[in-house]
Amino acid sequence: MFGFLVSFALADTLGLQRDLYYGIYAASVAVFFVAWRGVVYGLADGLLLSVFPILVVFAAFAGTKLRERRAGKIAIGLAALVASLAMTASYHIGYSDFRSEKVGRALSGDVIWSTPTLLTLNPIGAPIAHAGLHVTAVLNSYETDLFFPPHE
Repeated sequence: MFGFLVSFALADTLGLQRDLYYGIYAASVAVFFVAWRGVVYGLADGLLLSVFPILVVFAAFAGTKLRERRAGKIAIGLAALVASLAMTASYHIGYSDFRSEKVGRALSGDVIWSTPTLLTLNPIGAPIAHAGLHVTAVLNSYETDLFFPPHE
């Protein structure tokens, strides 16, 4: 999947000059090699913690008058965000180190990584945003007291 995305975006879509493509491709592979845990874990978390609850809430109101009005869409979006926050909280408190004030960090992050999917209802937004946060965490994990669970 990673290989397809890189070649499609850089060669097919952007049509980069060959040497520029090789340089960016090599750098992308190096970053992916270092941060693959953040990418894979982030994509999975984004789907489970954001996309699923958000799309379920919006699907529950499909075809209703509430969904036809702007205020109704905002209300549904807030309900979807609450569902995502509930999913995020319940998931994270399954890990002992998140049964503290640290769960607040995950909840704050949820608002950030859920925003693309909330605004567009496109399921790819939250996993990409979540993967970005996880990659950042992987690269900076030694500079913080919060590490990816489960711990060894």
